[in-house]
Amino acid sequence: MKNASLLILLLPCLLACRKNNGSGPPVPATADVYAVGYITSNSTTATVWKNGIASSLPNPVADPTTNTIATAIATNGTDVYIAGYIFNTTNQYTALYWKNNIPVVLGPGQANSIAISGTDVYVGGTLDNQLLAGYWKNGTRVSLTPTANESLVHGIAVSGSDIYACGYVDSATNYLLTSYWKNNTSTPLQPNPYGSVAWAITLAGTDVYVAGEVTDPIAGFIDACYWKNGAVTIMQHNSIAPSVARARAIAVNGSDIYLAGSIVTGAATNTQITPVYWENTTPFVLDTTALRIANTDAIAVNGTDVYVGGSGNPAHTSNVAPVLWKNGQKTVLANASGNVSGVAVIRH
Repeated sequence: MKNASLLILLLPCLLACRKNNGSGPPVPATADVYAVGYITSNSTTATVWKNGIASSLPNPVADPTTNTIATAIATNGTDVYIAGYIFNTTNQYTALYWKNNIPVVLGPGQANSIAISGTDVYVGGTLDNQLLAGYWKNGTRVSLTPTANESLVHGIAVSGSDIYACGYVDSATNYLLTSYWKNNTSTPLQPNPYGSVAWAITLAGTDVYVAGEVTDPIAGFIDACYWKNGAVTIMQHNSIAPSVARARAIAVNGSDIYLAGSIVTGAATNTQITPVYWENTTPFVLDTTALRIANTDAIAVNGTDVYVGGSGNPAHTSNVAPVLWKNGQKTVLANASGNVSGVAVIRH
């Protein structure tokens, strides 16, 4: 959830318009597009949109003061798995996931990511209502090391018997250091004395891709980037400090790498934001017509179609509404506050 009073500035000298170059596999005749997140009205409700049609995900807790948020989505055949959490007015959190809209409660904590391997369900996040990185496998809780510092899992992926997770570990100097875990072994990515964060992870064959950002407060930059098998690639963005570029999601389609994020420029009193996705380090501006602010949190690719999920503030309302972009063109999914934090496509 991102709330800021930001003006949108298109950066034509740096950012390109989306091109359809005909690359990628043929697009199937039909496909279902899923987006997950939440809508807030009188309460906050986890929501899934299938081809633009919203459905509320059931809250297994009878307490009417509790709220729900959906954070991530994974599919396995025609089955749809959605991670999320329940929270109440005293900031107590319960992690859960939904399989085909049926809730499965995991326990205290927050579920931020989900992956499926055969019949096994892996959910990554934080455990025990603390900032303690971990995951659940088929409901069994597993904590990740180190446990002495604040830590969190943002993304999870599975290949065979290997479990990959990404997030951060708070360092002794209070900078956040990007961590990548493989089977509970933590390895810092691009060790950086000023801090970094990993937001998403995906696998392609034997390659491991992690999306995130690295920080250089001395120069005044936060750089969007991705790591492939530990080697970092910085995304193109404005080179005039102060500048911030964030990458929150990643997808791989053949030899092409896609990230969703935003570029922020300007001083604190005159900040401007441009929601973008990158294709192989080239940024493409997302449609922000009639939106005062916009942010992105999710990406999925289907053939030559690129779907990006996030939120935007329609100019005529005070709501930061859930938004889904297809090839750069936006659809506001609800006339209410909300966000899209996960996108997936099921081909037929």
